[in-house]
Amino acid sequence: MHGVRKEPNNVSDSGWILASGGESKEFAAASSNYRLVPLERMIESDATLAPLRDFPPGTELTRREVSEPWRFIVDDQVVDEDGKVVGGLRE
Repeated sequence: MHGVRKEPNNVSDSGWILASGGESKEFAAASSNYRLVPLERMIESDATLAPLRDFPPGTELTRREVSEPWRFIVDDQVVDEDGKVVGGLRE
């Protein structure tokens, strides 16, 4: 899963854009492939999304599996919570 937090558009918007991370460029470019879902509703289905509430706009995160920790993306590099580079986006 891949997440990017933008500035919210209104008080009901968390600003998060979440996707599987494996979408093709064509799929990702079509807004009809996405749905607006409140973050709180997603957290009800997947409690591992709860930490996303606390990250500010501008945050970009990734993980391969639900069982893995969220990792930050900084300058197109995947880094752990200590800031150590652990891989690139496509590794």
